Amino acid sequence: MSQVDGFVFDGPTGSSVPNGAQRTTSTSTTRPTGSARTSTTTTSTLPQAQFDACVTSCPVTPEYNPVCGTDNMDYTNPGGLGCAQRCGKEVVLSHYGRCSTGRSG
Repeated sequence: MSQVDGFVFDGPTGSSVPNGAQRTTSTSTTRPTGSARTSTTTTSTLPQAQFDACVTSCPVTPEYNPVCGTDNMDYTNPGGLGCAQRCGKEVVLSHYGRCSTGRSG
C-alpha cells in the first residue's frame, strides 16, 4: 500500500522503469470540500507489466454490462473501466454498450 496526498492506494503509484521504457498516465480524483468540489490530477509512470498486474488484481464483479471507453476498448462492465482508470490508464466512459465493430445493420 502507498499513500499520496492523503489518499491510500493498494496498487502502485509510480515507479522507475529500466531502460527508459515508460508509460506516462494520469488519474483524477474529485472530492467535496464544504460546498465546493476540488479536483486533483496525479501523473505517474507505470510500465505495461505493472499496469496489467494492477488490472488483474483489481476487484470487479462478474456482471456482464459492457461499456465502451474513449480508447475504443470494450470493458466487461463499468467496474472494469474503473479498474483501468485506477491503474493509470487515461480513459473515460464513451458510452454504455460495446464499442462499434465497424459493421452496420
